[in-house]
Amino acid sequence: SGDVAIAYQTVGSGSVDVLFARGFAGDLLSVWEQPLLTRFLEDLASFARVTAVDKRGTGLSDRVGEVPTLETRMDDLRAVMDAIGSEQAILWTAQEGARLATLFAATYPERTAGLVLFDPTAKGRRTPDYPWALTDEEWRVWLTDVREGWGRNDFLERQLVEWAASKQKDPQF
Repeated sequence: SGDVAIAYQTVGSGSVDVLFARGFAGDLLSVWEQPLLTRFLEDLASFARVTAVDKRGTGLSDRVGEVPTLETRMDDLRAVMDAIGSEQAILWTAQEGARLATLFAATYPERTAGLVLFDPTAKGRRTPDYPWALTDEEWRVWLTDVREGWGRNDFLERQLVEWAASKQKDPQF
């Protein structure tokens, strides 16, 4: 996409294209280390061509010097679709990736077969008309927690309680 290499991996060969752009965390390599996600991708690949994308600056995609705009990331998705010869795809993403997918769908409706949005957010920061997002101070606390805790079991266990409480006592998960 321009001068930046965007990593992607395609599995399956069905008649439907599904473009999977992870939310804030995750990459092409870690997908295959997560049994539930792997099973889900394999199930999708039994009837669809599924292409997972490492967003610009993440995973195996090229590093960048600044945070890309949504428009730039949207163009990256278009470039991946062009590279795999996809005229139209279902866009599947989570969290902040929903903003990317909805912008793509609004800009390229003819290339969008559908949207699958898990835990979508419309904005990243709290405003009077969107009180569900984090405040600036809450973001500072969260980012500090991530920086200090990333890769540590206690940090991941706290996230598990919040994100998947039913799996809290499941050591396999």
